[in-house]
Amino acid sequence: MRGGGAGSWGVVTSATFKTFPTFDVSFSLVLISTSNAQTMGEVATLHAKHMFDWGDAGQYYWVQTNSTSGLLTMTTSTFFPRASVDDAQKAMDPWLDACVAAGATVTPAVEMTKMSINDALTIQDDNTYGTGFDWVL
Repeated sequence: MRGGGAGSWGVVTSATFKTFPTFDVSFSLVLISTSNAQTMGEVATLHAKHMFDWGDAGQYYWVQTNSTSGLLTMTTSTFFPRASVDDAQKAMDPWLDACVAAGATVTPAVEMTKMSINDALTIQDDNTYGTGFDWVL
């Protein structure tokens, strides 16, 4: 930092950034729908029981009411770093099966797929959902 003094201002004259090698992730987008809050509560409880079975996976999820159907829907975006599609799907299946057993409907919006983490970071820029989502932190 150069210039300024006495806390007035300064100019950054150099910066160093740490970079990391790229890697692949297995990614899925799943919608879990229920007709009532009690069943969605069961889905949320099942989620809490299973989420630590996924190792290094990261997941973003939220619940909202579908204004057209009135169903409660949990949307889950799951990223499994450095995992095969088969291994990632096997890790998710016990939770998804338990959701179905609890009375929920499970709909894969994006089947489990493998992609570069760089593509995963910008997946929302390439479809109709809009832009600007930061799903992988």
